[in-house]
Amino acid sequence: MKKNKKISVLVTGVGGGGVGEQILKALRLAKTQYRIIAVDTLPVSFGFYKADSHYLVPLASNDSYIEELLKACKREKVQVLIPGSEPELKKISQNRELFKKNNIFLLINDKNVIDLCMDKWETYKFLKKNDLNYPQSYLIEKNSQISQIKRFPVVIKPARGGGGSVNTFIAQDKEELRFFVKYILKQNFFPLIQEYIGSPDEEYTVGVLTTFGGKLIGSIALRRQIISGL
Repeated sequence: MKKNKKISVLVTGVGGGGVGEQILKALRLAKTQYRIIAVDTLPVSFGFYKADSHYLVPLASNDSYIEELLKACKREKVQVLIPGSEPELKKISQNRELFKKNNIFLLINDKNVIDLCMDKWETYKFLKKNDLNYPQSYLIEKNSQISQIKRFPVVIKPARGGGGSVNTFIAQDKEELRFFVKYILKQNFFPLIQEYIGSPDEEYTVGVLTTFGGKLIGSIALRRQIISGL
């Protein structure tokens, strides 16, 4: 009897400790056996040692990123592609028609969901509009708007872009808030100020998986232990 051919899955951003490496790990633990192709920007990426094949690609911000990713997909006859980092997710989403033409299935949300969730201010407005719990939030476009913040501590982060706690700070008072707002504005981002909720021991990650028709497959909430200083 002829053995079923393994599905070829490409995972991006497989450096140790990231989402991509965890996706690769989950695929290896699955009952179904997959042929896994890993790509990353660094030759020492941990996921390379767990994949069946691997390739180096430039950063997602590089003009040749999509071209190099497609080369790897075609060479390995990839059927499914899973982005393992936010910059790659965004770039791949912007080029989804190109992957569709090459019969590569993208395991990602639709464009509207990705655009909404990558814009923290728009996410806040969506939660508020739909009567869901949300932290009180303020979009700061100039320093004079800081006066509307009355309660501390607060969390400061770029409203759009960022990820992995990059440029995310906690201010205990107005003086610290002014410093961090000025810093983020100088990076050409608008700061989002949000009330601080819970404690350092109460960080959670929630995941929801649905079919493309909207049927719920499963969901999970994880309490995270932050021990690496992120």
